[in-house]
Amino acid sequence: MLESIAVYTVLFFIMFLCGDVSARRQKKYVLAGGTNVSKVPFLKPEMVALFFSFAFVFGCRWGVGRDFYRYLEAYTGAVPERFEFLFQTISKVLQGCGAHFSIYFGVWALLDIFLLYYALRDYRYLFPYVAFFLIFGSYYLPMMNAMRQAIAGLIFLNSVQYIEQKKLGKFTVCFILALLFHKLSVILFVFYPLLKYKDDWFKSIPLQLALFAIGIFFSFHGEILLNAIETPFVWFAEKMGYERYTFDLL
Repeated sequence: MLESIAVYTVLFFIMFLCGDVSARRQKKYVLAGGTNVSKVPFLKPEMVALFFSFAFVFGCRWGVGRDFYRYLEAYTGAVPERFEFLFQTISKVLQGCGAHFSIYFGVWALLDIFLLYYALRDYRYLFPYVAFFLIFGSYYLPMMNAMRQAIAGLIFLNSVQYIEQKKLGKFTVCFILALLFHKLSVILFVFYPLLKYKDDWFKSIPLQLALFAIGIFFSFHGEILLNAIETPFVWFAEKMGYERYTFDLL
């Protein structure tokens, strides 16, 4: 336990300091009169150090997340799995190279952390705070557990800018890439028409507060919501080949 706390604390400080250096680099550019922050180089030494520090720690992890052993067994061939095309292809390439499982997990951790920071590259003043919430908020846990879902979600996060810019082609490329990592990404395509024509569906403050209150209510009385969605959820899960999640629901 103490070893884990020490490792995560050291990782946080590395990520915080590296993110702060990158944020200062962008701030210096703006103070010098620069207006296009996208021109500030992203893959500088501090960000490379941040990415590989994160990938090293979570590549060497053991037993982090419920799905860790499932992915490990799939990679070592103990229990073959049929994952989505791109995830499976990269896994097979690593298997063919004889890469240790720590390299396998490290590759996905590297992709995760790169996509997260790349999506926020124009807002680098957030980088130090991202490190804090990622580590001390334990948000790394779902990223390292549901790896395919995390990668697909982070690809989608990067695609949101193309909705605002109304660039359907680039959004579609991101959507397909996400789909090749996790098939449930198909539900993300609905966000393009939803956000293209209107980026604020709930401008009324009282309505926002009411929805927030409803969310809090269901967080304490989730069984009501589960009973309502049980039938369609079970049908959808079975159609998508995720029958085991119906047992989790029960």
